[in-house]
Amino acid sequence: MVVRFVPLALPAAWGGVLLLKQIQPAYLDFFLGLFLLGNLPFVLRRRNANDDVRRCAGVIVWLPAIGALAGFISGFTGAVGMLFNRFYHQLGLRKDEIVATRAANDVLLHLVKVALYAAYGLIDRATLTAGLVVAVAALASSCLMKLSLRHIPDHLFRQVGHAAAVAAGVAMMALAGHQIAARDRLGIHYSQAPDAVEMVLDWRQHRLSFELEQPVELEIHHALHLYNATPVEFSTVRPISRSTLHVSPTRGIYVTRSARSPVDASDI
Repeated sequence: MVVRFVPLALPAAWGGVLLLKQIQPAYLDFFLGLFLLGNLPFVLRRRNANDDVRRCAGVIVWLPAIGALAGFISGFTGAVGMLFNRFYHQLGLRKDEIVATRAANDVLLHLVKVALYAAYGLIDRATLTAGLVVAVAALASSCLMKLSLRHIPDHLFRQVGHAAAVAAGVAMMALAGHQIAARDRLGIHYSQAPDAVEMVLDWRQHRLSFELEQPVELEIHHALHLYNATPVEFSTVRPISRSTLHVSPTRGIYVTRSARSPVDASDI
């Protein structure tokens, strides 16, 4: 399995590292966390202690493609061990075989990634310190689990793996969501007046608002904000044309357009 998994995983990891230099991985982390939450039904489903995982002989054919995907995502986000737990279960591996296979794959993949991160200047003193602390904790945990793994039933091992994936998914979504909200000015606002209710979504320079007016009319409009703009820049910017989509049961669906100055106190 290692021979099938690793050859495409290593060059794909290089592609992931190159992409990491260009794009922040917060959005990918958020969607990976959402994917990991797909393990929740396996956690909640009742399992019999005597249940066995059936081997899917055809799954092994996809090992090179899985390796390439794992290498690319791992190079971009750092680690994807939890992401492919279900795949190892579908291969029908026992708990000790899963641990051994993942260890062999990850050791080779991470050695190459550490060299690539260092070559591209992505490792600083803080990163190195955090990595050493995590490594010491991981080694201590591995030694402890090696002694207790034989006493853990296979069905419980699978349940713990699914539960860990769900916990990792929640953590990834929470951390990535916080980063996205802070960096891209992501926010949701709600306001209510006697004759209207409005909900506003801010993202980067964009503002999308939904306003429900009485008696019954929905207005949807989009606007751009100018952040960190100087007076010189204001003089060269043309007025912004804003379109508003109206949805009314009496007047139907129609669009109105209005021009406004790009300089607004609420936009700076």
